[in-house]
Amino acid sequence: HEGLAVAKKNGKMGMINKAGKTTIPFTYDSLENFHEGLAVARNNGKYGLIDKTGKTIIPFEFDYVDDFNKGLAVAKKNGKYGFINKAGELVIDAIFDDAFRMNEGHAAVEVDEKWGLINRSGEFVINPAYDDLGNLNEGFCYFSEEDLYGYFDIKGIVRLKQQYSDADDFEKGKAIVSKNGYYGLIDVFGTTTIPFKYSRLKH
Repeated sequence: HEGLAVAKKNGKMGMINKAGKTTIPFTYDSLENFHEGLAVARNNGKYGLIDKTGKTIIPFEFDYVDDFNKGLAVAKKNGKYGFINKAGELVIDAIFDDAFRMNEGHAAVEVDEKWGLINRSGEFVINPAYDDLGNLNEGFCYFSEEDLYGYFDIKGIVRLKQQYSDADDFEKGKAIVSKNGYYGLIDVFGTTTIPFKYSRLKH
């Protein structure tokens, strides 16, 4: 958290350091931790970003802003989602109905209730054709059609066929999936490493 902690006082959010000294004034309706030198804040229903001195770097003009990840952040404006840089410029136009943060240079986005995958230039590498789609993680991306989940790679080649009723991102070569109402753990080959006998499972 870059040495600072988010705190609340008299209904407003600010930040304190390890000594308890106020470093960011308690003037915000909501405030997140710093990522890549900037913190997402909300005032009067609008989101912007501040630096460690409390200076507004990106004006409070967005309906939503996510944390920065490698210089880009999801931002919502006029009801649509796009991606901004650290100057607050929409480098990928706000044309999506929903969007996940960039991961491994790509992001899952929704258009007309279908999900696809874009690159950092905003170009579709996987066209929006899926009911659900995870972010690219460790080279794999979960997808769903007709309530069944599988996994494909960045080229859209199916690596694990649709057979799961729920799926999550791969982490350290393993992913939590469910079958017949029970959760288990699989590896990148689809081999079960923890059997499907749990009502809940977390990484």
